[in-house]
Amino acid sequence: MIHVLLYIVTAIVFLALDVVMLKKVMYPLFSSNIGPMMLEDLRMGPAAVFYLFYVVGVVWFVSIPALNVGSIAQAFFAGAVLGALAYGTYEFTN
Repeated sequence: MIHVLLYIVTAIVFLALDVVMLKKVMYPLFSSNIGPMMLEDLRMGPAAVFYLFYVVGVVWFVSIPALNVGSIAQAFFAGAVLGALAYGTYEFTN
């Protein structure tokens, strides 16, 4: 049951932070630089699949190991590594 709760809380926090980042930082940046190339409509299906699986990755690779060790530092370190891997994957494949 703790894993389900952990997933739900992680999803809520992740989505809230991502909405702020996308609306306040990324959209203005992208629209001023590549506006004509942007899609007019969001692709909600692929976005939903991404969020479902990415939150699973965060819980599996960050939250559960940090809970098992009982260390906030472990959570921050593992989260930073996972974030760097995700960003690197995006950056090097685009």
